[in-house]
Amino acid sequence: MKCPLYTHFRSVGWGSAEMTLLHELPIENKTQLLEIEKTEIIKHLGNELCLNHNRPIRTKDEKKQQDIEYGKYRREKYADREYSRVKQWRLDNPEKWKEQSRRYRDRAKEKMALKKNLS
Repeated sequence: MKCPLYTHFRSVGWGSAEMTLLHELPIENKTQLLEIEKTEIIKHLGNELCLNHNRPIRTKDEKKQQDIEYGKYRREKYADREYSRVKQWRLDNPEKWKEQSRRYRDRAKEKMALKKNLS
């Protein structure tokens, strides 16, 4: 009920709101329909009249980037709670934490070696 579409409809009144059909296309499956919707949303993102900013289909890279951005937001907004949550997870999962730490160190070493080779 707080999404931009409902907010707009409530502000202008349901009787005054107008929807426009953009395309009438033969669609073979839902994925094709969602791809077309995604294209239209991206095309109109800068337009203040575009109320739907949610992309219906994202690539794996887009999903990964969204997860990274959400993680940053969550760590900033709920820093104390996140610190406690992570600390508890480490205590509850010592083997996973150990493996995760090893992978992190290995990736850091690989990055350093790569930088050294590029120099």
